[in-house]
Amino acid sequence: MSFTRRRMESSCINGGDYKRPLPVNTTCQCSATDVECDWGWARDCHKCTQLPDDKLPTCPHVKDGSYRVSSSGFRLVHGDVCSGVDKIIFDTDGKGTGTGPAPPPSRRRRGGGGRSALFTLFVLLLIVAGLAAAWFGFVASPAQKAGALELAGAAGVFCCGLWALAADGFGALLARVGAGAGALRLGGRGGAYAPLDEELNYFEPLPHAEDVQTLVPPPLQRASTGDGGGGGGGANGGGGGGGGGFDPREDGGDDDDGVFRL
Repeated sequence: MSFTRRRMESSCINGGDYKRPLPVNTTCQCSATDVECDWGWARDCHKCTQLPDDKLPTCPHVKDGSYRVSSSGFRLVHGDVCSGVDKIIFDTDGKGTGTGPAPPPSRRRRGGGGRSALFTLFVLLLIVAGLAAAWFGFVASPAQKAGALELAGAAGVFCCGLWALAADGFGALLARVGAGAGALRLGGRGGAYAPLDEELNYFEPLPHAEDVQTLVPPPLQRASTGDGGGGGGGANGGGGGGGGGFDPREDGGDDDDGVFRL
């Protein structure tokens, strides 16, 4: 559609006899903005990619043939009108009506390729294992059997080592992921603080006030270093009794010659 309007920089005013021209409708050529992905196709980087059949629900119109899906993967946007649709959609009119030969059913891509490949590999392994068992049981000589057993033992050791290495790597990866999650929980920066959980396991709370035992030092004891002096003997009497030991309860003062012992 094309129409006319006054230019913004124009300052003239049309007279009373001015008649605005009627708008003109013209059909433009079809382009990428006029089409979208058809049923069973999905947009992928500015192109339509066909989806597997097992990923699609059942469409009654496609099943009974009333709507034909274009093999180009495009259809016209609903309500869009353009010319030259056949230059983009070559087998339909863009609305589900066929204009050319229908594509063969083999062009439809089916899913499950990964599962079929795994099943094929499993069958091949079974065949190889059966042939090896038949050779070992009926054809191989004792020397060949001994060599095969030795080779099988070496292969088993290698597989066990490879499995242990893979398990260690997986455990290290899990530890790193767990450390990163713990650091994020505590507001850290990633997984740089790996042994967070181990250190939290060693946390010991402080004891309560009633559990603390007050240590009281033992009383000081004072021992005398002097020997007890004997009393002088009289002419008729025996010698006087020796001096008794020091008793701190009888001495209120300090004695410089005394030694304090615990």
